[in-house]
Amino acid sequence: MKKTMLIFCLCVLLFACGKDNEGTNPQASVEMKATVSMNNFSFDATQVVAIEFQEYPTLWFVTGTDADQNSLQLTIPKNATLGEHAFSNADEYAGQFFKNGDETYTDTNEGNITITEKTANTIKGTFSFTALSPFQILMEETITVSNGSFRVNLED
Repeated sequence: MKKTMLIFCLCVLLFACGKDNEGTNPQASVEMKATVSMNNFSFDATQVVAIEFQEYPTLWFVTGTDADQNSLQLTIPKNATLGEHAFSNADEYAGQFFKNGDETYTDTNEGNITITEKTANTIKGTFSFTALSPFQILMEETITVSNGSFRVNLED
């Protein structure tokens, strides 16, 4: 009986004194939120990542995806400075919205992004833009993305 009790106590000590992982979830400190004029819904990303493509080594593609597979993507230069920046034809700053992964809306150079915080590990800011569906040429369907905010971890 003493052996059984000793083994039980050792097991309790081993499992009770495990590594504390609190605060190590990389998604815990990221966010992307906005209001999209399409049915005036609130976009709230469940996942936000900053992606670098080999073809565009000077840009971050900050992408947030919500539970319904809607996505917002912001293009931000890696050398972005604090302050307000207009979306441009040069693809330095840009925005896109993807409805359920099917319909794409790209910015019409009518928008801006304000970088409010930038460190070696994170970037944070606000954004708004008007976007056009390139597949709706005859109807020229546009949407407005407003009240946008984001915070994402950067990995180089």
